[in-house]
Amino acid sequence: MHTTKLKILNHTIELIGEEGISGLSAGNLVKKIGMSKSTIFHHFESIDQLLIEAFDLLIDLLFIQQENKYTSLQEYLEGLGEQTLYACENYNKFITAYFMFFTKSLFNSEIKQKLKKSITKFKNNLQNDLSPYFSKEEVKDYAELIFNSLDGMAIHYLIFKNKSKFQKSWNLLSNKIAI
Repeated sequence: MHTTKLKILNHTIELIGEEGISGLSAGNLVKKIGMSKSTIFHHFESIDQLLIEAFDLLIDLLFIQQENKYTSLQEYLEGLGEQTLYACENYNKFITAYFMFFTKSLFNSEIKQKLKKSITKFKNNLQNDLSPYFSKEEVKDYAELIFNSLDGMAIHYLIFKNKSKFQKSWNLLSNKIAI
């Protein structure tokens, strides 16, 4: 991908994380990036196209398949919790933008379909990682529980910034799952 286009997309995601999707405009991007509107629209036909491509990049960044290097279910679950907390702490704007897109998907069918596809892919990866520990009947339900729990905990962390509550809650849940 062209470096200017990637720079625009990354700043778009940051802007959405700071201002919400309603704050996304060519004028706000110009202020944030320091390049002209014509440069932005040279790479993107419209703000809507920019929004969709920023969403695609964000999903690629957030749902990168991690190598399962863990030797036990407990270790794997602890790793998922640590990765989620790390992302919330260190990529706050990107995680916030993810939840902004989540909200936008309620009103935009294209984003909703892309989000469903990405989440399904992530849950399938979870199922593959969990398959050595659970029966075929259980693995789908556990993947759903883990994904939804981490998503909800990430939202609460972004709002309340309480690391110890995140860790305590995740440890409680992961210990129950790993029994």
